Parts: sequence; C-alpha cells; structure tokens
Amino acid sequence: MLEVEKFEQELKQKGQSKGVPDHTLDGLIRYTIRGTPPGGFLKKVLSNDLFGAFGKADLDNRQQMYSIISFIYNDLPSNCWSSEDIVKGWINAGGLMGKVKSNTKQEQEV
Repeated sequence: MLEVEKFEQELKQKGQSKGVPDHTLDGLIRYTIRGTPPGGFLKKVLSNDLFGAFGKADLDNRQQMYSIISFIYNDLPSNCWSSEDIVKGWINAGGLMGKVKSNTKQEQEV
C-alpha cells in the first residue's frame, strides 16, 4: 500500500473517531490528498473565516464545528490551512499527492 493511501485511511479513521460528519470528512480528505477544491463551508473553515464558516454550515457541521476544527488542527498537515492564500496554494499544488510528485521530480532532476 502506498504511503498516501495509508495516510488517507488514517485520516478517515481519525475523523470518524472525532465525530466529523462523513460528507465533511470526505471533502477534507479529497482536499488534503488531491487538492480538490472544497465547498464553500470547508473553504471558509480552512481559511480561518469563522463567521463565514458558520454562515455556510449545514446543521450537522454547526453541531460538530469543534470536532471539525480539532481534526483539521491536529490531523491535517499544518501547511494546508490557515488562510485563503494557503488554501489556494494547496489546491494549485494538487494537495499532498501533487507535493509528493513535485518533490520526486525535483529529486530526479538533481
């Protein structure tokens, strides 16, 4: 099993154990691993826009906001969240897989 796939499974288990709603967890994992643009709610959360996040949250996400934030803070790479520019950069890089490919390509060029 590839390291990225193993990390993806670990994220899923950690998110579920913290009570992150499944639809939210799936979006966070796609964003983290592949750089898939998140929906409006997750984009606000990942960008540290608390008021915007609550404005876009569905009932499940409002009720589980602490679990979602705890999961992001403790389990996602710290360089994939905290501002809108960082979120855009993560998406443009292709997430964790894009960063791994980029690093592998740079190593091969050396």
